[in-house]
Amino acid sequence: MKPFGALTAVLGLAGLAQAHMEMTYPAPFKSKQNPNAGGDIDYSMTSPLAADGSNFPCKGYQSLLGTAAGAPTVTWQAGQQYSMTIAGGADHGGGSCQASLSFDKGKTWKVIKSYIGNCPVSPSATFGFTLPVDTPAGVSLFAWTWFNRIGNREMYMNCAAINVKAGSGTPSTPMSKRPAMFVANVANGCGTTETKDLMFPNPGPDTSVTSSNTAPPVGQCPAGPGAQITTSKPAVVSTTKKTTTTKPPTKTTSKPGGVFITVSTLKTTTTRKTTPTPTPTKAVTGVVAPGTACKPEGLWNCVNQGTAFQRCASGTCFRPIATMLHLAYSRLSVSTAPPIKCDEVKPDCGRCKRLKIKCVGSGTKRWMFKEQSFQGQPSKQKSKATTSNSSGNPNTNTRSQSPKRSPSNEMTRTRSAFVYILGVNDVRYDVGNLAGNYIFETPARIGSDQALDASVSALIASYNALRLKQSKLSSMEQYGVALNALRGTLQDPRRSLEAKIQTVSTMYLCQIWIDRKHAEKHRAMLVHMLRDAVSERKLGNFSPQQLFQFCYQVIWQCLIDPDILVGPWLWDALSNLNDNLRPIKYHKGITFMTVQVGTLAEAAFYLREPQKHLYQLLCMYKLLQLERPTIRGFIQHALMLARTPSAPQNSWTVFCSYGTSYGAVLALGSILNRVLDIFDSSPSYTTDAHDFTDEAILLASYFSTIRPLGAAGVPECLKPVWAASTDLYRISELEALILDYEKDFEGADYLKEALDMKKRLLKLEEEYNQAKVTSGSLTDEGTSVKQDLHNSCVIL
Repeated sequence: MKPFGALTAVLGLAGLAQAHMEMTYPAPFKSKQNPNAGGDIDYSMTSPLAADGSNFPCKGYQSLLGTAAGAPTVTWQAGQQYSMTIAGGADHGGGSCQASLSFDKGKTWKVIKSYIGNCPVSPSATFGFTLPVDTPAGVSLFAWTWFNRIGNREMYMNCAAINVKAGSGTPSTPMSKRPAMFVANVANGCGTTETKDLMFPNPGPDTSVTSSNTAPPVGQCPAGPGAQITTSKPAVVSTTKKTTTTKPPTKTTSKPGGVFITVSTLKTTTTRKTTPTPTPTKAVTGVVAPGTACKPEGLWNCVNQGTAFQRCASGTCFRPIATMLHLAYSRLSVSTAPPIKCDEVKPDCGRCKRLKIKCVGSGTKRWMFKEQSFQGQPSKQKSKATTSNSSGNPNTNTRSQSPKRSPSNEMTRTRSAFVYILGVNDVRYDVGNLAGNYIFETPARIGSDQALDASVSALIASYNALRLKQSKLSSMEQYGVALNALRGTLQDPRRSLEAKIQTVSTMYLCQIWIDRKHAEKHRAMLVHMLRDAVSERKLGNFSPQQLFQFCYQVIWQCLIDPDILVGPWLWDALSNLNDNLRPIKYHKGITFMTVQVGTLAEAAFYLREPQKHLYQLLCMYKLLQLERPTIRGFIQHALMLARTPSAPQNSWTVFCSYGTSYGAVLALGSILNRVLDIFDSSPSYTTDAHDFTDEAILLASYFSTIRPLGAAGVPECLKPVWAASTDLYRISELEALILDYEKDFEGADYLKEALDMKKRLLKLEEEYNQAKVTSGSLTDEGTSVKQDLHNSCVIL
């Protein structure tokens, strides 16, 4: 490949290696931050508008306005101060932005504030503004637009729906007098200058200027009403020199276009004059004035003997950019200008001044490479041999000594890797939030049990395969080793029961990430281990955190598996939790009885013989309905806090805690609703069932941005809701969500598990109806049960 071709390839690919910026608040259409987007997410929100302007405005998403996916996510009061949040990985040197409003679905736009310079700033920044007091009430479009300072000449735009409440007062500048949104770089004849912050022709009355390195737009740019500058026909500016001698000045032409910089041959004092000159039609030679109209699009112009280049983009030529390479003369264009003399100003001449030498050229960067190796300290005799040369000068090739590695073994390396995983605070991959507090006690146990060490190694490998997309072959191999070690431990009476339970719990997490459909076997194994712990009176060997998490997993397994016999052993285990049973105090000291392990254990027991315990199930259902609105309010508050730019680091963890608890409430409520409806059909149960379906779908959308581990509890909510739902209108949405969440973990088959639950409910309904047909009517006992159901429920 020729040097010129290599340079263009590198420069062309450089722009593709960066992410850009996007508005995250208010949440744009189809953004992963938008709870109304559902599954229709645009994962290229950071990309600019199409160069041909085909998707202006809003990438075409303004068509969602008026639909459920386009519903407003914020409500603002006219006349109040608000802010927008811009985040991303590459701010391209900042640039200039505008915040605008549209009241006609994107046909026209009004600027409410302009930001000239330092907009946006990576990785995240907020930009404040005042919503004009005369903003019409109702649903409007809010847009953020950005013109980057460095890189390709592009226009970025994100749009969001907002709900505006009417304000009171008289505006200093009426909305009708505010300027229109500035539009450029979308094949509309208007462009911007690279390396300069765009100075909007009409920024409007509310403007923030934080840059002195600004430039106006180039090309045919309509300024709009009330503009601060006016343009008629585009005239590209070039600089020529006019002498102060008595020689008549050269006449200039008024034709639009541009020429190259020319240098007068008269050695006299010069002044600068700006003149519009014709557009070049021949091959270019030398430096073209920045902003000059040019063609064809993408033209490269090598200047200064190949040490810099210019490029034609969006119809205009950019300023020369240093390449740091000495390119050969190009067939496209070769500079014939003499070497640039030292002007005693450029930083490149500091070395010339210090050495008192003549400065020519635009500066050359020199590199000195030194041989260096990292080896242990040699012996004295060897050191003398290696640090001397033939000239007898010692220490001319001294080798540096590498830092000493701290002593380690397999156990310390495993513990270190596991502690690193526990330290990940990204809620999407937070193991501690998924497994519970007991897992933080595991590092102290590493080295005490061979099976536990093998299970931790398998967990590390499977976690890395999930998060870092490493090879699954290694994780499967480690899992096989751990499984064999576990089988040997379970048959060994010398192994402690605590280590066995810790190992099985760790293997349960591995199984979720490796093959989800077989994970319940490990949780069923925990049921038998808890029964053994009760019979052997070893519950006192567990810490409160371990016992609580242990009992919670067992009770949840009892809820979904009717084959498990719930006996006195379960109540003995729960009695050892003491005050951890209930009530647990939540936000502001409020207690929730529904989500306590004792309540869930009672539900698991009552649901095995529902007709016998209808009164208890009804009391539990009324309690759940009483607490459900309060828990829902906490979730919405936690979600709002987590989405604010200045939210604490653990805000998403708090939301996960409330959200998972609410998912358990929806799951239990759906099952109780369906069972009670079978034995005592009532229209109110149908209404409640629809509410459970709607809220489960909404909860799944809340968790969509923190998958996979942060949303690991969502399928446990969706499965019972789908199984118990009679809402034919939205059951297909539930099914689509279940199938979508199956993609998070290998081998997950949530829909089959939900279908098994549904079959059990249908079997219960069939048996009850068959009993009614056989007897011809309800028995006296059944009638009394129905009468008792309508009596007031006493919650102790």
